[in-house]
Amino acid sequence: MAQFKDYYKILQVDSSAELDIIEAAFRRLSKIYYPIPGRNTEEKFKEITEAHSVLKDPIKREKYDEEYKKFYTPRPRPEVDKSYILFDAVKLGEIKTDYFILRNTGGDYENIDISVQTPNSWLKITGLNSLDPNQSDELPLRVEIEATADEWGKNYTEYVIAKLDYEEVRIKVELNTKSKAQQPPAFNKKKLIPIVILPIFFLIFSCIGINYLMNRPSKQNDNTIENKSGIFEESTTNSDITSVEKHNGKTITENWEQVGLSGETVSDLIIADADTLYAATIGFNHGIFKSSDGGNTWNAINNGLGSLEVYDIDIFANDSNSVVASTESGIWFTQDGGKHWQPLGPTNYQYLDILSVSVLPKDPSTITAVGPANYGAFITHDTGGNWQEVSYEDASGDDIFWNEGCSLTCSASEPTNIIYLVGPPEIYRSSDGGETWSQMANVGANYNVSFFTVDQSNGDIVYAMADYYEGNCLYKSTDGGGSWIPINNGLPNHSNEIEGSAIAINPSNRNNIYVAIAGQVYASNDSGDSWRQLIALPEKFSEESWPIINLVVNDAKNILYIETNKNGIWCTSIAN
Repeated sequence: MAQFKDYYKILQVDSSAELDIIEAAFRRLSKIYYPIPGRNTEEKFKEITEAHSVLKDPIKREKYDEEYKKFYTPRPRPEVDKSYILFDAVKLGEIKTDYFILRNTGGDYENIDISVQTPNSWLKITGLNSLDPNQSDELPLRVEIEATADEWGKNYTEYVIAKLDYEEVRIKVELNTKSKAQQPPAFNKKKLIPIVILPIFFLIFSCIGINYLMNRPSKQNDNTIENKSGIFEESTTNSDITSVEKHNGKTITENWEQVGLSGETVSDLIIADADTLYAATIGFNHGIFKSSDGGNTWNAINNGLGSLEVYDIDIFANDSNSVVASTESGIWFTQDGGKHWQPLGPTNYQYLDILSVSVLPKDPSTITAVGPANYGAFITHDTGGNWQEVSYEDASGDDIFWNEGCSLTCSASEPTNIIYLVGPPEIYRSSDGGETWSQMANVGANYNVSFFTVDQSNGDIVYAMADYYEGNCLYKSTDGGGSWIPINNGLPNHSNEIEGSAIAINPSNRNNIYVAIAGQVYASNDSGDSWRQLIALPEKFSEESWPIINLVVNDAKNILYIETNKNGIWCTSIAN
């Protein structure tokens, strides 16, 4: 039997909504989810179109409503304690085991179905055990799995699908095998004499060489370049920038390292402290992940979270356990590092897509949020107790907060309550926590702004990435957006084929700035006056359009992270 779809929920309207409300919802969602390269919204857009085609037709809607009433009772909602399991460095033929806990946080269900996506897979389900045998309900259920590697040097990916009736949740399982071990060479007695004699000759020639070096004239090595930037070391014999810092005990040299969530589209990454990271994901209903060891391992933290499609997350200053998340079902909040989530509002828009959320760094009781086009922006000054719509009319009488694609950015510097709104293309600034607003200068020739960030040490210094225009793509303002100057020395020429997607500032050294343009990363050590490309990203990145979603600096460990589209999180080491 085909899964019954809740078309009202898909369009985010009530089941009693009039046709004009349905049409308005369809237009709004179509703008948000219209499929373009890199957004991964094709299936969502098809779902919205399907729902609209039924609900706009009176005859089809009447027939649908008859079936809808049968499913109107609360639905079951399967949830798991971890949606990602990794078996790493597995030997050939070695058997690895693990488990996850399946719970129901919704309505009643009739059937439980737990299976591996691929028949006859290397992954098997070996046990289903109720945590409370005295309960008539089988849940919560401990699901035990077993994995076996049959080839050396291979990476496997599989999914376990857990269904309660027609509602399902997927658990991603990865297995990485070791490279085949090399056999030690056989001992050869004939090689014993050279092994003994060679060190003697080496000692003699070393003494001669040391004597020569101590007495030769001083001369600078022509292959050495002075490292003026303080960011990287490089040599003329290698055109790539070489990173020499360590991440989790590993030296990263001329390469990027993937640190987790392979295959995920990471919509946001937050550095809570040196070792605590939170990552939001979209596209696969996997929700939010947390790492407590600097990205070495990740665990899903979705208990009670209202939606697993998470657009944005933010953290409360000086509290690594308090996180706020914007999802396709409103805003959610945790105070215990993701063990439990609860809705934060706004109450009237509990099931509305909230595209971004920001906590004012020096006033955490103030939180801003932006909904989709035609739903505006919201602000609370009491940590979600009371929300109010933010309104500001421009010269033409239009409310700027109802524009499609607007975003809010908060500043941590003095004064403590600076907030920027990007229209686009208009930019507005509030110096009183969102009570009043002033329009600032537009970027370039009224260019749209695709990315905007604030120097958290000085709220008047802001950077903007222009969108789809020839020539300059990166701009800087030192007067809070009153005027803008291009800063593109060393960056590729901007065009419709070359798009910028992210800007990051090193919190420990504000002169060190990083930008992502056309799938590569560039660094500046002089506040944007000059740029150079970092180590080239792996070739697989070229298979996706604009794979870099954002850049984040972990200044405590001198690590630069990138959030990617379908490629998880990658990092490279930077020096201050």
